[in-house]
Amino acid sequence: MIKFSDRSHDNFIGIEAEGVVTLDELKQAEQHIEELIAKYGKVSWMFVWKGVKYDRLGSFYEDSMWLMKHVKKFERMAIVGDSWWKKLLVEADGLIFNEKYFDLSQVEEAWAYVEGK
Repeated sequence: MIKFSDRSHDNFIGIEAEGVVTLDELKQAEQHIEELIAKYGKVSWMFVWKGVKYDRLGSFYEDSMWLMKHVKKFERMAIVGDSWWKKLLVEADGLIFNEKYFDLSQVEEAWAYVEGK
């Protein structure tokens, strides 16, 4: 399941993903983000990552390719998670993306980072 946060505004996006994520959900979320990129040029976003599983390998691949295609349109990305391996992955991704990892208890700090505060 993918859900956009009510706190999203302007080019600042909050997304929560939990449970099984389908390709259709990914495509809808990507379309919404692309509309914001078209409007604002760049976006910053917080992604709350709670035990996500893709419905199939193709969904993971499509998601990854979409991220790579749009990487220059992301100003700041806050990845909020609950495990050491997610933190390690975000730190490695930080070499390519402008990502920062936050623990689930740091949602407010993550929003401040996304909003550039």
